[in-house]
Amino acid sequence: MLVYLPLAALFLILLSACAGPEARTADASARVISAADKLPGDHRELAKAVVELRAVELTEARIRGFSSETVYSLHSAAQTAAFYDPGAEDLVLLQARTLDEKIRRNGEKKRDLRGMFIAYMGARMFDAARALRVRHPSIQFPSIPDEIESASISKPGDWSAYAISNGWKRADLKSLPLDRGVKVVMVILPGCPAAEVALEDLLGNAETASAFRRDGFILTARFDAEGISLWKKHFAFEPMFITRKATDFPGLDFDDSPRFYFLRDGKIVSDFVGWDGTPGPTGSRARFLAELKR
Repeated sequence: MLVYLPLAALFLILLSACAGPEARTADASARVISAADKLPGDHRELAKAVVELRAVELTEARIRGFSSETVYSLHSAAQTAAFYDPGAEDLVLLQARTLDEKIRRNGEKKRDLRGMFIAYMGARMFDAARALRVRHPSIQFPSIPDEIESASISKPGDWSAYAISNGWKRADLKSLPLDRGVKVVMVILPGCPAAEVALEDLLGNAETASAFRRDGFILTARFDAEGISLWKKHFAFEPMFITRKATDFPGLDFDDSPRFYFLRDGKIVSDFVGWDGTPGPTGSRARFLAELKR
């Protein structure tokens, strides 16, 4: 069955198909930024917009030929896309190319450089993060460990994470023993007040503290070694780790803080988000203990 489009709609489709790379780039960038402005919520619109952005060939030479308006919009879009998909090196490299072009045009701001550093750390591109610090010594960047043991010791699903030691000066890759017996993983964002309150209550109750200290791990996907070191010291809780990549922990969502996952022999049995601290049978403490017994 043929579907006849109105002439105006057909004209717009043809116009879009024939648009040059700068017009397509500007349109895709605007879609990414618009979709991100609607978050939190459904991420599908943002994912679709990022696919459109990736479909445009954006070499350094091509970006250099764009107008400043398009370059700045593209940089915002790349930074936004990389923020919501921190393991995507192609988006981080696009962010870097657009930042280089902004610098060439004297249009960069301090927040652009800090955002680039955070993106490099999110993608575990540690050498690039260090090089950025060297190139811009006047900028106050977040901390980075002096020593990071980054050799790949695993494949996705093998629970690889960084253990922080020597204050926050060293990070070593470990394979966590989540595939044996009953385990509970608390996912956090370092510095999240809700996660801090939850951990205070969890470790402040004898029964939940005993269970969590026996079977628990704390995980974050945000590479904040200094923050994790402070939390380890404050809570006297050693098994806190930073993921190598979120994909090493299939089924875990690192966007919620706090979120509790209950595993048996490496399989997720159940999970819940948040912590209300209510002491009764319907409160988080009771639920935590009940989930451990599943």
